[in-house]
Formats: sequence, structure tokens, C-alpha cells
Amino acid sequence: MSDLISINEAMRRGFSKLRLDNWANPDDYMEFYIYEDPATHEKSAGPWVKLWSPVNEIVGNKNPHMMLILELGDLNDPCWRPLPKSLERAQK
Repeated sequence: MSDLISINEAMRRGFSKLRLDNWANPDDYMEFYIYEDPATHEKSAGPWVKLWSPVNEIVGNKNPHMMLILELGDLNDPCWRPLPKSLERAQK
């Protein structure tokens, strides 16, 4: 498994799908929008993220559930792992 990284570092590396290391359900992950500054070509996370989780549909939410990135706290906190391609789900 790879090292933990921050959201900002993941965006710079081009990883758009991440999960927190301590989430119990391995099917849960967040999908970030990556924006690139046309002048500097720096990559950053967009204002919205998609939370993919089987529980979303059980509790009556859409899957994925959209949320503001501001709800995630410090974007430099290295507590995320890139999602392996084998765990990605197709959007319905």
C-alpha cells in the first residue's frame, strides 16, 4: 500500500480518487475534481467532491453524495490514500 498523502499533494500528482486510511468500509472513497491553473499549470482540488458509499443509498441519499471540500478540514493533512483502480465504481 502506498504512503499517506494530503489532498493537495494528491491533486499535484493527479490522483482524483482518495480514501481516508481509517475508514472501515473499503468501498467508500471520495472523488475530487482537479483544476489546473492555465498560467502556472498548478493543480488543485475543486470546490466539490463526490462521496461514494453503498450506505448513501441505504440512508436515502444519492450515490455519489456531493459535498463542499470545505467540510474536509486541512487539505495539507497527510491522512489519505490513493484509491486502487480495482475499487473504482462507475457513475450511474
